[in-house]
Amino acid sequence: MGKAESEAPAEKPPRVLSTAFGSLEIDTDATPEDVERNLRALSWIEEIVEDSNGALTYAMDDTNRLIVVEMTGVEIIIDVRLCAQRSLSSNHWFHGHVPASVNGREVCINMSDEYYPEVPDLDLCASLLLLLSAEGVSHAMLPSTLYAYLPLENVRELLLDSNCDVVESALASLGQRSCRASLSLLKDSISQASSSILVFTAVEALLMGRDVKAKPYMPLLVELTNSQESDVKARAIELFCFHLDTTQKEYIPILKRLVHFSDMCVPAFVLRPYAQMAGSEAIEDLLSILDHRDSSWHEGAVRALMVIDHPLAMQALSAYAMVAMKEIREAIFQHLRMGPATSLEETVAAFIVGLKNDSPAEALRDFGSLFD
Repeated sequence: MGKAESEAPAEKPPRVLSTAFGSLEIDTDATPEDVERNLRALSWIEEIVEDSNGALTYAMDDTNRLIVVEMTGVEIIIDVRLCAQRSLSSNHWFHGHVPASVNGREVCINMSDEYYPEVPDLDLCASLLLLLSAEGVSHAMLPSTLYAYLPLENVRELLLDSNCDVVESALASLGQRSCRASLSLLKDSISQASSSILVFTAVEALLMGRDVKAKPYMPLLVELTNSQESDVKARAIELFCFHLDTTQKEYIPILKRLVHFSDMCVPAFVLRPYAQMAGSEAIEDLLSILDHRDSSWHEGAVRALMVIDHPLAMQALSAYAMVAMKEIREAIFQHLRMGPATSLEETVAAFIVGLKNDSPAEALRDFGSLFD
């Protein structure tokens, strides 16, 4: 063993603290203030359980103590020790979530749509316990992560809430259920929804992950792609293109309209099916994107041009290869190598592939000699 290796300081093992909820392993990077804050929160949680009048109880998992709450037929088991463990680990993950088991399934209960680093995770855990043990709490006040586990009659009540976010989360939770009653509720929600975002959420929950034919809902998705709400429009475009049958040429005018929407959903989902369906009619729109849109759109336009079997598409790709970024240029060259059908086209493709990107103008001076 070399001297440098023998003198290397050994890593300090993590400290282990004994708590009422089990052994807590603390990384050496954890500050004394962080440790003390988490220990105080664990003591606070013990008091919450004691003052819950039996609404909160304990259960054991090996040597760890878990907190159990029963709510409208839903069993929630919360692992506060794991929550503290995450907070004191250098590999801290799932910020803003409470580790739990709901009806036997491991779940990270999302306490907010946003993460606030000034609110410790154990404080979120304590807040959840106070909420679950309180009497008369509306289901709409529960974290939306729990909606999928509520009985259907409780979800039905959520669909009548005045808060759009509550209804949207309830519809999304219905989409995770395969029962016929859930399917019926989703279909009813489409006609009864009070806003376009709720209509879309119901359609999305209906079609994604279910054995439901999309064709009857395509006209509605087309209507939603006209929405004035950009988030609804973008999500509707994605779902419309996902379920699009490229043999249905009647949708070409719809795709041509969507190409002009300024959102990244267009290069991601619209351009390729548009090129497949419209063929050479799409070339002008794709060239306009390469000419006027920023570079984040260009790969999508290039990939779309590659599916068009027309000399003008090959010509456009050849020209754009001279100014394209390296990754896109290599993709174009690979396409050119695979594509030529005649000896002249093969010669031109070999010439283009062989051009040096640093001096294309000099190489192009000899281009005319290919036709002598």
